[in-house]
Amino acid sequence: MDPFVEAHRPQWERLDDLLRTVDQSGLKALSPPELGELGRLYRQAATHLAQARAERRDPRLVDYLNLLVGRGHAVIYRRRRGPGFSLRRFFAAEFPQTFRRTFRFTAVSVALSVAGASLAYVLVVADRGWVEHVAPKGLPDAVEGFLAKNQPAGAYFGEAHGALGSGPFSALLWTHNLQVGVTAFAGGLTACALTVWALAANGMMLGSFLAVGTLHSRQLDCWAIIAPHGALELSAVFICGGAGLMLGYSVINPGDLRRRDAIALAARESVKLVLGVVPVFLAAGCIEGTISPISTGLFRDSWVRVAFGLGTWLILACYLAAGGKSPPSPFSRRVTPSSSPSAPDSG
Repeated sequence: MDPFVEAHRPQWERLDDLLRTVDQSGLKALSPPELGELGRLYRQAATHLAQARAERRDPRLVDYLNLLVGRGHAVIYRRRRGPGFSLRRFFAAEFPQTFRRTFRFTAVSVALSVAGASLAYVLVVADRGWVEHVAPKGLPDAVEGFLAKNQPAGAYFGEAHGALGSGPFSALLWTHNLQVGVTAFAGGLTACALTVWALAANGMMLGSFLAVGTLHSRQLDCWAIIAPHGALELSAVFICGGAGLMLGYSVINPGDLRRRDAIALAARESVKLVLGVVPVFLAAGCIEGTISPISTGLFRDSWVRVAFGLGTWLILACYLAAGGKSPPSPFSRRVTPSSSPSAPDSG
């Protein structure tokens, strides 16, 4: 174990215990000696946070201390409670910042999905018989039946859209897509097993869909069926999968932290990702229920549909890449918990 962690962990755990008591019963539950101990341990933890940052220690340890110091600061320098969670601040800054900070998990999520799609695609193209094993029941027949009609891509949704109407159809799709995303996220608690399965299965469904199109020399049309809504839908699933992998990694490898602390830190970040993609799923469902079924005018052309999907993906990518960025301040080197005022750095 890291000597730094071993030397100071008892102090951090004692501070955590005192803060839990305050959370449950208020400051009045602490005796005068405990109040003094709370202040002393808080200042020490703030110093340890500054030291951990300066020495570039394990990011999870820095996050743990940052959270601990933030909780202490909120208790010791408590002010009149102002507005709490802000949707505007969350979507303008917190969500895209969290995405960039945890991007490596989303990248693994994409890799797992692409691996599943590639495997299914190669197997089905090599032998049509594999489609029964790698694709959801009924999907190959539905795709082949549609391709046989030689209709524009948007007509693929015609029957369901005509039976339900745009609103109910969009709501049904949004609910289903969000369910896939939540499964990929919650599966992290199974040490990533369910998350990996959900991502691979979703990828295999996509790969088999495209493979059937290839077997009928209609792959562009298959891309055109998926593209208008799929660019956002798949991106949201990938982000949820990354959130699940992050949660699962904290279960498998808590590092120098107690497992419950590692899980709590990962959950704090991963829940932000899942909340952040809810509107993305909503937008994908609306597009799938209203725009994807269009098979006339410009949207009769498969390339136009693919270009529309790429355009929505670029908008999302720019938002995630630049959201919440601001010019660095010359006064930014402070020991501050995220969204809390600066904390003292001396013991």
